[in-house]
Amino acid sequence: MLAGVGNNDASGTVYNTVTTTIGDRTHVDSDANVTIQALATQQLNVFAQSSGGGMVDFADADATAYLDYFSRVYIGQNAQINAY
Repeated sequence: MLAGVGNNDASGTVYNTVTTTIGDRTHVDSDANVTIQALATQQLNVFAQSSGGGMVDFADADATAYLDYFSRVYIGQNAQINAY
C-alpha cells in the first residue's frame, strides 16, 4: 500500500433535567433541618480512534462531547416548610 488514509469522528450529546417539586398547599414539618434537593448524575463517554498504513499515512480522529444539565427545585404556592 502506497498511502493510507484514516478518518474517525465521534460525538455524544446529553441534555438532562432533574426536577424536585413541593406541590401547592403542601405542609412539611420537621424536628430538624429540611433539605430539598434535585440531584442528577451525568456520564458521557466519547472515543475516537483512527489509523492508517502505507508509505504515506494520513490519519485524523476527532471527538466532541456536549453535556448540559439543569437541576430545579419548585415550591408551590401557599406551601409551608417548617423546621423546628
